[in-house]
Amino acid sequence: MYGSVLVSLLTKQHQRLQNQPNSVRQRSLQGIGQSDIQLLRVNTNDDDSTPSNATESTIVSNSSWRYSIEERLPEFGDEDPSSVAVKARDMAESLANSLSNTSAMEAQLRADAELHARSVKILPAGETRKRALKCIGWRQTGHKSPNGPREPENDLTCTDLVSNKASGYCEVEDINSGERFRVMRRSSNILRNRVPFRCINAPAFAQYHIQAHAAVKSTLDPNDASRDLPPQDGIVMVVYPKLIPSAYATIRALRVILGCSLPIEIWYRPDEMEHVPNALVPLRHLANNSSGARISFHPITDPAAKRFVTKIYAINHSFFDRVLFLDADNVPVRDPSFLFNSPEFLETGAIFWPDFWHPTSTMFGLHSRSLLWELLDMPFVDMFEQESGQLVVDRRRHAAPLKLVLFYATHEPNFFAHYKLAWGDKDLFRLAWLKLNAPFHMVETPPAMAGMVTNSSAFCGMTMVQHDPEGDVLFLHRNKSSNMTTNFQSWWIKPLAMYHTDIRHVMLLDVDDVIMKDPAVLRDLDGYMKTGTTFFYDRVAHKKRFLNGNDHGRYYLRRLLREFDYARFNVSRGFAPSQHVLNSFAYKGKSCHEMDSSMVLIDKERAGNTVMKIMFWFITEERFRFKYSWGDKETFWLAFELAHVAYTYSPWGVSVVNSMPNEDMKRHPDALCGSILQFVPIDNSETEVLYVNGKALIDPYPQGVAYIRKAKQNNLFNMLPTHMTPRQYRREVNTTAHQKEKFNIECLPGMGSTLLPASFSHNLLRRRLHFLGVATDVIGSLQHCETYEEA
Repeated sequence: MYGSVLVSLLTKQHQRLQNQPNSVRQRSLQGIGQSDIQLLRVNTNDDDSTPSNATESTIVSNSSWRYSIEERLPEFGDEDPSSVAVKARDMAESLANSLSNTSAMEAQLRADAELHARSVKILPAGETRKRALKCIGWRQTGHKSPNGPREPENDLTCTDLVSNKASGYCEVEDINSGERFRVMRRSSNILRNRVPFRCINAPAFAQYHIQAHAAVKSTLDPNDASRDLPPQDGIVMVVYPKLIPSAYATIRALRVILGCSLPIEIWYRPDEMEHVPNALVPLRHLANNSSGARISFHPITDPAAKRFVTKIYAINHSFFDRVLFLDADNVPVRDPSFLFNSPEFLETGAIFWPDFWHPTSTMFGLHSRSLLWELLDMPFVDMFEQESGQLVVDRRRHAAPLKLVLFYATHEPNFFAHYKLAWGDKDLFRLAWLKLNAPFHMVETPPAMAGMVTNSSAFCGMTMVQHDPEGDVLFLHRNKSSNMTTNFQSWWIKPLAMYHTDIRHVMLLDVDDVIMKDPAVLRDLDGYMKTGTTFFYDRVAHKKRFLNGNDHGRYYLRRLLREFDYARFNVSRGFAPSQHVLNSFAYKGKSCHEMDSSMVLIDKERAGNTVMKIMFWFITEERFRFKYSWGDKETFWLAFELAHVAYTYSPWGVSVVNSMPNEDMKRHPDALCGSILQFVPIDNSETEVLYVNGKALIDPYPQGVAYIRKAKQNNLFNMLPTHMTPRQYRREVNTTAHQKEKFNIECLPGMGSTLLPASFSHNLLRRRLHFLGVATDVIGSLQHCETYEEA
């Protein structure tokens, strides 16, 4: 039996190959490396005259399997060990010959793949002839480069998902000529996190620039007949309900403060205004009562012109010949009319402004190895990215690039969005102009930030500063609302901190957590090792609020999972709830709470950008539409669930410590009412308390003495807590034994009680003394880690 495992492995390899389609990769044998073959050869070179050596030390190795003759002897019954060793070596020698043949086969397959690769060409640059292409498959290469040596054993079919770590190209065939081409050539790790990549899109990807060329060629300048007339200059803006106040402020500044008399077009989508029917009234009132040229309103009804595409649509359909586009929250500090007569504009007919980002330091993947350059059939351009909050364009001179921008924004499939090759519209103008070699002037002065100093060492930038071609400040673009900061207080700072921090392994802790065990150990537990997360449960509370609330006639959680805009965040699977959420009390309508966020562990790198973006959506948009959570709590796990990224909850339900004013141990020892307690999230027989979220244990009235009367009935302060709810799996509370009593949300009736660990009182006293020191500005207590010397 010396070589039995390898024989079995080899047989399974051949069986798998026979069942697979006939391709280079699928004809190869996987998993049997050259090092394994050499090990086997060494181990079969034992001298027949010394069989005892084989029984003591001979080992057959294949990857992680190692079997010694001595360990396998019982399987031969009473046979002589020397005879067993001889038989084993015979089997191993036979296997070595088979593996040697397999190695030769692999070498031949690689040689064939390399030879074939030489005949697979790159599509000619600048080609405008449409081809009939079909996908052949993914061709993997080594050295993390599409030009590296072929690795046919890792080739994939057109519909297989290609790992972001892989390098190679998609092979396509011209149906008419039989020529083969390399498309979507990519190095390893060039795509942004969690971007799905399959070669099935390769034919359309290859034809994209040809379709773009046709779209531009067939498009006429809408103002072509008026070329000989004096140009009509004006400002174009796009608004939606939330931007109305910003637009009002910008237009009023232009008219009243800066004396700008340029006519203004305001474009909007009527369907966005339906829920706020009077949204445009302030702007119409301003238009009727302001001096200067006309302010006009223009609806956008094209179903393709949504979100950032409305900007591109408005510029393309404007009645002005020369357009200054302004984002509604972009305020000039001087009358910008002079831009139409600036030397830079008169020479080129277009002025663009730079963003903060450059290919060497980009948030949006616009680097030299991006698939973007192949998609657009143009060489990499090493320059700053574009910020499109303002731009000046002569539409008569640049009809073609404007139409190309519209094609980039509206063509389906939208490769820019699918592969995250650009962010919205911000770089589409620059790229279209570059593609057509159309002239433009990029302002040379880099953008700056304007904001406030919050303390002696912290600057908070709220506004992007852009300059005119001479380098003087011209625009203040309020990228962040000045009012938004007031919405990020208390709980909401936590997910905001999670989103912005550069720390990879983040542990969010409430400042009132009384820690009983070093929480760093959680990162070594199975849950965190597998998913990069550790979450804890909250109480089961059967109330029609939050996750269990009524959102247009349905439970919020169920409606969210089904109607969430997965496409907006490039989540390809759509509605696909995890088993965890399907089994949750919240999904079944039995609890309005699911997660307690007093301790949250997330590996941001493993979580990925999609999770962070969905989290940001929750805290900047969704919570203002529907109160889905008590504070921030549900934000974290919901972001993972909607992104279809695995996450881990503690196996244990929430516990609490007893409250002295409620007389828990005297009146209802099976129903404690107090601060949340969480256990170390290991499913074993040893119960360890991890922490207590104990604000109410540290300060009797954390909201101030003005609330004493209101808080007295439900005062959770306890001078010396003695008991806790026993560790148990999450379950509903049981009020059967207390049907006449009214319990508050902090109580866990029917779940029992057990003694707290003896060390808890010591830790609690230390925290109380530290709190007292901070509250009274007597900081001496903070200089001591231990409160008393141990006896």
